Amino acid sequence: MPAWNQRAIACFELDLFEDAANDCQQTLELNAYHFAAAAGMAHCYLELNDAFAALECFRRALRINPDLEGIRAQVAYLQRTLEGK
Repeated sequence: MPAWNQRAIACFELDLFEDAANDCQQTLELNAYHFAAAAGMAHCYLELNDAFAALECFRRALRINPDLEGIRAQVAYLQRTLEGK
């Protein structure tokens, strides 16, 4: 499992956002409680201009770890942004 998440990070750094999101998904399939993978996947979707998918991933990260204040702020921001569309 750590290898999938590490590869996701490497792909993200190389601007390979779809590959990174896929690796985050693989990480979550192996460990449904990996909040960093859920948050990482959300950031990938932001880079891919898919705010709806990003919001769902940020929400998933919050369900796993409700103490993530930065992620909570992202959820609030995306909800406001998407409601305005």
